[in-house]
Amino acid sequence: MSFGERLATARKAKGISQEELADLLDVSRQTIYKWESGITSPDVEKTQELSRVLEVSASYLFGEASLIVKPETGVLATAKEGEKKPSIYKRFEGVLAAVLTLVIVVTFILFAAADNWAGAWI
Repeated sequence: MSFGERLATARKAKGISQEELADLLDVSRQTIYKWESGITSPDVEKTQELSRVLEVSASYLFGEASLIVKPETGVLATAKEGEKKPSIYKRFEGVLAAVLTLVIVVTFILFAAADNWAGAWI
């Protein structure tokens, strides 16, 4: 996703029109259109203002992070690309595997001991 596409996504997530964003940044609507279309790019100062107004990090705008959006509240946060938070199932997958392994080992030991006590080791 390009800078312009990320800018448009963040703007829409905040519910701001190009015209409103232009007013907030003291630029023309055409300037916002050009940024979103990839025709031109904002300077460093305008990029900082964009980050502040849209409540996203500059790293999101430059493609180093992804945007997390909730429809009811707008933009929530950004997370580094490739940095995925594990689901609750993934976090407990290792614990579950360890518990099941322990149950199998204990069951095997109990059956082996019971057979051994009976004098018939298989």
